[in-house]
Amino acid sequence: MRYAASKASIIRPLLMMALVGTFTFEFEVSLPLLAEGTFRGSETTYSWLLAALGAGAVVGGLYAAYSGRTGVKRLAKASLAFGIAMGLVAATPSVATAAAACVLTGAASIIFLTTGNSTVQLASEPDYRGRVTALWSTALVGSTPIGSPIIGALSDTAGARYALLLGAAACICAAVIGSWPARDAASRMPTAW
Repeated sequence: MRYAASKASIIRPLLMMALVGTFTFEFEVSLPLLAEGTFRGSETTYSWLLAALGAGAVVGGLYAAYSGRTGVKRLAKASLAFGIAMGLVAATPSVATAAAACVLTGAASIIFLTTGNSTVQLASEPDYRGRVTALWSTALVGSTPIGSPIIGALSDTAGARYALLLGAAACICAAVIGSWPARDAASRMPTAW
């Protein structure tokens, strides 16, 4: 952790992952689930939204593999897209906006996860790569149970739209963190490999 904290090119992706992991409550799953309650949809609606999410994930995965780019700026763009998707549904809740959000969320999530993982590994010295990758996984897996009660309570008291807005705000904050000027030598590495 001391090693990661000493490098902006590592600590910033970790902070971004912690924010997204805490306050999005795995909306990759929750967005389709909102179909029944928020959009008065049916099982068919849920299935179509889940398919839209999967299609977005495939597109995001293919794009990430094709471009082969890493870096905090790309991570910030994916986080911003994730935030826009949740904000879109919160602002105008409908099946159409949910479908668009699911496609965008699927793509942004895959790009965010793969780009973040490769960014922290490439910014690390070989002896630290495994441990830094473990921190990346912990930032996601460990932060989600912390945010779940917050998101759940907000959904129960104020409604799902406000939970989505909180997730959108967290993703936008993560994008802002990713846009900060970097100060260590490792963060000035080329973003294309």
